[in-house]
Amino acid sequence: MALEFYVMWQGDDPVLPRIIGNVFSTIERIGGRRIPRKMIGPGPWNARTHNSLQWYVDRATDPSRGQVDCSQLWSLFADEPWQQRRHYEFIVLEDDLFFPSTNFVYGQTRRKVTSDAKLVADTSSRGHKNVTGCIQSVHRHKVRYGAQWPRATRAVLIHELGHFFGLPSSDHRNYLGPGDLRVGNELEIGHCDDRRCIMEQVNVEGRPDLLLKAKYLEKVNPDLFCEADKAALRSNLQRFYRPRVLVRRR
Repeated sequence: MALEFYVMWQGDDPVLPRIIGNVFSTIERIGGRRIPRKMIGPGPWNARTHNSLQWYVDRATDPSRGQVDCSQLWSLFADEPWQQRRHYEFIVLEDDLFFPSTNFVYGQTRRKVTSDAKLVADTSSRGHKNVTGCIQSVHRHKVRYGAQWPRATRAVLIHELGHFFGLPSSDHRNYLGPGDLRVGNELEIGHCDDRRCIMEQVNVEGRPDLLLKAKYLEKVNPDLFCEADKAALRSNLQRFYRPRVLVRRR
């Protein structure tokens, strides 16, 4: 049975929850299924620990770098008391993110569905919790794109939620797998080669800038995904969620 998303964002900017709501609504429209979620927000919440998103951020921040360690965040989410009711994470931060051995990362998605349509179990074979979901930062979007950052952020969050639900599908010719001669940068692996698809990699040599990609898709493909990935999204969502039942009122 599919779990619901716990949606959290850092800070009090009212734009962020509107973007996040639009992202889920867009995936629902294209995928044809309602995605259950709780818009929890930044907190504080009624608990002694794990009582706000900032609580997690403070404990995962490297003071020498002034950045948040994404791997530490995942560890904190795995240990939180809220996991007694299992759920998926959807986190958007204002602070900058990094992984050990990197200068920065925009974020990370731990998939629930792999590109070959296999489900990731909520619990490992050893009984450990597999915490899945998306963690993203808008810090570098705001620096790079200024007033256009909401447009760029919406595009990347849809892209990452697509990854969560198994996109791009490896079962079509535009999928870029390891060893594919079309791959010019290793960051393109696991992405789509179709310029009309939001699952194409961006911001690497030979691929479009994120904001330009968002503007391009708004003009040429309002459904955002190529036909193969749109079909895969619908198929994967149907495995999770029942269709909404319309009740006629007399």
